[in-house]
Amino acid sequence: AKALTLTPITDSKQYDGLITSTAAVTVAGNVAGDTVTVAEEYASKNVLGLNGSTLGIKAGYSIVDGASANMSGNYTITDTATVAGTITKAPLTAVNLTGTVSKQYDGFNTVANLTAANYSITGFVGTEGATIGVTSGTYDAGKNVGGPALAVTSASLAAVNYTQNAGTLLNNYDLTAVTGAGVTAKGNIGAITAKALTLTPITDSKQYDG
Repeated sequence: AKALTLTPITDSKQYDGLITSTAAVTVAGNVAGDTVTVAEEYASKNVLGLNGSTLGIKAGYSIVDGASANMSGNYTITDTATVAGTITKAPLTAVNLTGTVSKQYDGFNTVANLTAANYSITGFVGTEGATIGVTSGTYDAGKNVGGPALAVTSASLAAVNYTQNAGTLLNNYDLTAVTGAGVTAKGNIGAITAKALTLTPITDSKQYDG
């Protein structure tokens, strides 16, 4: 049998939730006319730092001749080499308010009842996600009755306010655009309803005065 060596090459990609690599494997030793179809893959899908990932040969490669006959038996195959690679963080690009939030007029423009369902985060891969625990904010137009689409702004968002969902690692994401001083979520989701006010006369007595 002829020696055939399959060697992965280094690769770098942004986190996409997959272990796939598009880099071309180095193939050495196949004879003219025999085609080797092979790919490499990451050992882990997660962000592990610069050159912290490991790439190896993906199982299931094929070696065929011009007639598509399997030629694997004609080779002694070495396919165990690995190489370092990098997966970079995927950016979370925006966070907005959605749904509805309301309160009865209380003389203040404050919001105190935002929930996780009021936040929409852009940039997660597939079904991955996180919740935000900031419940406070403001009605941008002020304290007066209005809605149902008053502009609302959350309080500032920090990394500690994000809780990753099951199956999600926030370490795989760059939170720069959705956290930090001055970063808030906004949306036209608010309503302030009128407060009941009751006026009740009380008994009185006076001398006739015209």
